[in-house]
Amino acid sequence: MKIKKIITIYSIICISASLSFAQADNIIRITNTQIISPQVIDAGTINEEGKFVKILISNERNNTVEIKNINTPEGLSVSLKKQSFDPKSQTPLYIGIKPGSDQDTGLIKKSVIIETNLIVPIVIKIRARVNPKSK
Repeated sequence: MKIKKIITIYSIICISASLSFAQADNIIRITNTQIISPQVIDAGTINEEGKFVKILISNERNNTVEIKNINTPEGLSVSLKKQSFDPKSQTPLYIGIKPGSDQDTGLIKKSVIIETNLIVPIVIKIRARVNPKSK
């Protein structure tokens, strides 16, 4: 009986730890020397209504990072509360994905480019699969 309890507790700990690490994948870190972001943010499967993905932007610098421009391709929208990130702060960024009427069922691959007061822009690559049943 004790072994079953131990296995159950261990399983719960492993599952919750893996879920917390999975959420950490959607973090963009701005450090003093580089911008660290996921290679691709997978939004999973979406239907005709679309989906929102939450990304956390973390400014680890000692200076403020200011947003100058956000380039979004057709089918994507961006919601950001702040236009500047104070030093040592975090803010959420929401990216909305909606397949276009001309979008065939399959894989959507698009990029959002955020131009800031930094030398290089922040590039967020998004991937999503369109549910063929929703078309």
